[in-house]
Amino acid sequence: MFARGGGTDAWARPDRRAAGATSSYAAVAEAIRVVSPAVRFVVVGAVLEVETIAQGRGIRELARLRRLYGPGRWRKRKGIAKIRFDDGTTCTAELHWYEAHGVGRKELKIKRLIS
Repeated sequence: MFARGGGTDAWARPDRRAAGATSSYAAVAEAIRVVSPAVRFVVVGAVLEVETIAQGRGIRELARLRRLYGPGRWRKRKGIAKIRFDDGTTCTAELHWYEAHGVGRKELKIKRLIS
C-alpha cells in the first residue's frame, strides 16, 4: 500500500508486516506509535530568540486550538531553549508552540536539535 514503484519504502518494513498489521491507516498509525513513542522533555531556563510564525487566521489549526483550550488571540511561535530529556541529557533545541493571552504556551514540540 505504501511502497511506490515496487521499491522499498520506510513505510513498507518487513517487521511491521510480520507483526500482523493490516493495510488500514489505523494499523499504520499504531505501528508508528509503537516504533516512535512521544519524546518527553523539560525546558531548562528561558526561551531565547522568540519569533511569531503565524497568528490568527494564519494558523491552520485555529479551530482545534479554540475547541481544546478556549478563545484567545492565538499565535504560533518559535524560539531556542536548552531542554532536558527524561534520561537526563541536555541540549539546545529549536521549539515551536502555540500560545494565547490568558491560556499560555501549549503543545511545545522540538523542531530541530542545535547542539
